[in-house]
Amino acid sequence: MRMKKSAFVMQQAEAYSFVSDAQIERKDDGTANLGFIRDGSYAVYRTLDFASGAAGFSVQEASNTESGTIEIRIGSPTGKLLGSCEIPNTGGWQEYETFTCKLGDVSDVQDICLVFKGGSDYLLNVDSFVFTGIKGDANCDGQIDARDLTLAKRVMLIGDESILTPLGRSNADYDGNGDLNAADAKGIRDYLLGK
Repeated sequence: MRMKKSAFVMQQAEAYSFVSDAQIERKDDGTANLGFIRDGSYAVYRTLDFASGAAGFSVQEASNTESGTIEIRIGSPTGKLLGSCEIPNTGGWQEYETFTCKLGDVSDVQDICLVFKGGSDYLLNVDSFVFTGIKGDANCDGQIDARDLTLAKRVMLIGDESILTPLGRSNADYDGNGDLNAADAKGIRDYLLGK
């Protein structure tokens, strides 16, 4: 039985379960990325746990060629399309930037396939990716309400993020900067007040 991994924790692109027409390469800083990606290349990441659902996809990539697209699909290169991210030239093969896109309905444990589309040259290098939930839904019940604000404030007051699930942590990071702080609680509060 394969161990499931939270989809809401950063995934290293080179940690694939299966890859076609791409390979691991060393980055300038000595770490690795998935590179030599062409039109039709794909990588499969097995047993990602989406819990009650994901709303977005964020990828760190670098490119020194024409734009391309990353399709996010369930199970295989021809599986259900969840979303796609347009990827522009970043100015260099090691000039990483983060790009995001919205996703369709996905929940529970899924195998995810990233399919790369574009021109005839190498398209891009992928360092890492992560899925995001519903911003503000800290308790992961599918809605944003006063309970989410209370939970976010509690985490910030006691400084203990362990009371949140990985999805809850992703959702509570309302401004998406990776830190849980007063700005996130303010964002949830403003959402509830209709600001």
